[in-house]
Amino acid sequence: RFIGLIMDQGLAGWVLRHKKMALVLDTENDDRWLDLPGDDVIHRSALVIPILNRGVPVGILTLTHPVPHHFTPDDAHFMLAAADQIVLALYNAQLYEDKRQQADRLHTLYTVLQTVGAHLHPETAVETAVHKVAELTGWPAVTIFLVDETRTYLINTATAGYIFIPIGQRLIQERGVAGRAYLRQQTQYVPDAAADLGDDLEHPALKSKLAVPMRSGREIIGIF
Repeated sequence: RFIGLIMDQGLAGWVLRHKKMALVLDTENDDRWLDLPGDDVIHRSALVIPILNRGVPVGILTLTHPVPHHFTPDDAHFMLAAADQIVLALYNAQLYEDKRQQADRLHTLYTVLQTVGAHLHPETAVETAVHKVAELTGWPAVTIFLVDETRTYLINTATAGYIFIPIGQRLIQERGVAGRAYLRQQTQYVPDAAADLGDDLEHPALKSKLAVPMRSGREIIGIF
């Protein structure tokens, strides 16, 4: 409950701002120490270490003890070395997670391509792609609009999930996030769907939207 107060007024906040270790021999004699209401644990000495990754704080390691003068400079040097190992462990964990996510995306892409490639009819291929993407990603709404022959409308060709637009319905290109993606020929990301009023993709279950142009050479043939 008090983490914001500690980071604003307490010793941990001081360590974060200055990126320096703090060795407090007696908390009663250090103005940086903040006693929290309702905290029954006695803290008379403290050692707070910033966990830095190339100078950027990624965490704070705090040790306290009920006896004054408990922590020594040797303890501080030891914990500084420990902080370096923590940074290395965090870096390795992040690197592993990035590789895992990349592998998951490649697997999804390969599976979609493999599934779609088994269908020669364009509309069947598009419908299969939409449902396979929804299945593999867990996204609640996936749709593909194809550009009509006059290049005036976007046609809802395949849909999976919370989409109100019927299959085959034509949308004016200027409408909504799909229309913007077509007209600007760029991916459109809407982090808060509530702020994107007047979109044909509106649905109370949808909180964010992503529209990506599909190209054949330089020509946009649809919006995903």
